Amino acid sequence: MKKYALLLVLMLIVSPYVFAQEMVLDPDKYVNAQIAADTLPDGRQAHKVYKVESGKFYAFDGALEVDFDLVIEGPYNGWIMNDPNPPVFLQTPGADGRARDMFNLRAGGSIVLKNILLSGLHGNDVNISSFVRNYGGYKIVWDNCAFTDYVDHCTRSTAPTEEITITNCVFINGVRRNNSPFGGMPFRLDAACKKLTFENNTSVNMAREFGNGGNFFTSTLYVLHNTYVKPQVNAHELHWYEA
Repeated sequence: MKKYALLLVLMLIVSPYVFAQEMVLDPDKYVNAQIAADTLPDGRQAHKVYKVESGKFYAFDGALEVDFDLVIEGPYNGWIMNDPNPPVFLQTPGADGRARDMFNLRAGGSIVLKNILLSGLHGNDVNISSFVRNYGGYKIVWDNCAFTDYVDHCTRSTAPTEEITITNCVFINGVRRNNSPFGGMPFRLDAACKKLTFENNTSVNMAREFGNGGNFFTSTLYVLHNTYVKPQVNAHELHWYEA
């Protein structure tokens, strides 16, 4: 009996802390504005995990600058391809009508995305270039997400990373630029990643499998159990020391 009482006390203590780390995003407000404003007086993020709901649409009106640990998570309803009403993320075009990315990772930043669909098609029929640009972040993790209708890369890293893990995701319509052999791929690295895992993903109508912009002798790449349907260009760049 004492054990159960102690367990109950611990749950009462821990539960408010756990919920305090989570915030439910409002679909009637821009995602980037909500998260950017969610800060403490000392500048730290007030919450660590941002939850979204099935069947709701979440829009951006510009890129979110991420120099903190960011987690965005939808409810798990099985494999994202079979989810009839996933949370959907959209970007709006700039004042000049051009496409805008969603997330810019800066020094000290990381991003974890789970159980959401990200559409790269803007309201004026232009396509997003990249959902996540990594300019200095240390970690990118995507699990059970869908990415659609983008031009260049779902993510591109121009700064070294500790980890990139992409699992159970679906990539649809990597558009490319003017039938170029480049672009339209899930990821591209222009700097080393210590460990990159690309596993159990499905790519449909993609330009290329993935891309690497140079010889990075400190990178390790694991590619396991992926499915490619109707590839536009059946090739990839591979320059890792160990793969």
